[in-house]
Amino acid sequence: MAAGDGNAGSPRRGDILRAAKRLFGHYGPHKTTVTDIAREANCAVGSVYLDFQSKEEIVEELSREEWTGVLLAMRERAGKKSETFSVRFVGVLSVRTTAFMDVRDQGAHHKELFFCPIQCVHAARSRFEEEEQLLFAEMFLFAREKGECDVKDAKKTARTVQRCLASLAPPRVFELTREDAETLTRDIGKLLLSGLCSR
Repeated sequence: MAAGDGNAGSPRRGDILRAAKRLFGHYGPHKTTVTDIAREANCAVGSVYLDFQSKEEIVEELSREEWTGVLLAMRERAGKKSETFSVRFVGVLSVRTTAFMDVRDQGAHHKELFFCPIQCVHAARSRFEEEEQLLFAEMFLFAREKGECDVKDAKKTARTVQRCLASLAPPRVFELTREDAETLTRDIGKLLLSGLCSR
């Protein structure tokens, strides 16, 4: 059993994660130690290791939470199926960008939970990209059934859309002002729609 398996919902575990998130936002995952996290969470270093095997496991959980938060916002927006495909698609891109920018604004280093060079962060991002691809594919299939888009291969098109959104994903999106990110999102959305909805 991995450390923490029996304590998944413990109050101490939540305290540790919240403390780590505050410290990571201020100092970044690399400069924050388990000792720092224990001090911030008001617990012993040994107690941290009762819930987590390593600092990397804490980083992984927080990174996964951040990526999941973006995905949940996208899914909620995509769920408004009474809207036209065009409105839903641009809406999904918009909430995606907004979610990334909201995270960036939480602290000088908080955004590193999306892209710092730790393997577990790469794994969290890969899971997000797989789920995002499925979300886009589902949107394309639904729109095609309604005669609103001309997509032949939904999965392949979803991969292409993801590549087109590279400038609106971490870390590149964090280089933009919020206004520029929103403008670029609208422009890319319109450009993609011209191909997705062409007849």
